[in-house]
Amino acid sequence: MVLHIDQAHPHVHLVVSAHDMEGGRLNIQKADLRRWREQFARHLRNHGLQANATSAQIRGRLSDHQKDGIYRAAQRGESRVEWEREGRALKAAKTGETHQVPGLGRIVETAEAVQHDWLMTRAELESQGLSRLAADVERFRESLRIPLTRHERAVTAINRGREERRPMQLELTR
Repeated sequence: MVLHIDQAHPHVHLVVSAHDMEGGRLNIQKADLRRWREQFARHLRNHGLQANATSAQIRGRLSDHQKDGIYRAAQRGESRVEWEREGRALKAAKTGETHQVPGLGRIVETAEAVQHDWLMTRAELESQGLSRLAADVERFRESLRIPLTRHERAVTAINRGREERRPMQLELTR
């Protein structure tokens, strides 16, 4: 475990071995990780420490994460995946075609469920006479947006007239 207190929000990073005592690989699911985070936060609270295990979705952070290798190659300007994505975005911007991203439906459903939960929280706070806190919750709820995919962001940027960045071409010489 590593405790980070050098940032505005102190937090702990925890590394868990994914192997059992005999060396076999454990099958750890996302639900297991979520449950472990919640239990860890509960134990910290039982010891008098402020802790929570709020999911990123509830905090309004929905995004389409990319693999680390693709991210690092893109930072160097060497990502074939990024070049191809930019090419598709250029084509879509020129033709006006829409591109349905796999999994986007689930992201939208989650965002809508989160919106509904915050709406119900606001209503409950109002029913308890906590109108100022309810107003804060409503402002937060209104700030939540369904995220754009990388493809949608690229098409939007092109349509806004930003300079087109051509994919880098490598030339091999002897």
